[in-house]
Amino acid sequence: MTDTALTQTNNQPEAPLATMPARDEVRPRSFATPLVDVLENENELLVVMDVPGVKQGDVHLKYEGDNLYLEASRDEGTHVFRRTFALSERIDAEHIQAELTHGVLTVHLPKAAQARAREIPVRVG
Repeated sequence: MTDTALTQTNNQPEAPLATMPARDEVRPRSFATPLVDVLENENELLVVMDVPGVKQGDVHLKYEGDNLYLEASRDEGTHVFRRTFALSERIDAEHIQAELTHGVLTVHLPKAAQARAREIPVRVG
């Protein structure tokens, strides 16, 4: 590497430093895969994730196909938390709810009625 060129790691030709953004123009981003508790009861799955310092408008949830995508950011997007979960079809997607309280994101994934446990009577014949 010379004083006037910077080698790119993606096999692009060397770019003069003058074309590179100034250091204060580049916002470093860090990505984290936070630990998550997944709990299950008779009626729902609960996904509980610590996202300290995250505000309500910085949390994004998406349920698509059989996947739940969680993303939260803080410090103007410089710290990003991401998790993806593959879910079965037994989730009632229309009634998914989420809440953010004191840095803890809780996602309620209600089970579809046909997926709930039920007692099966046994007949004597």
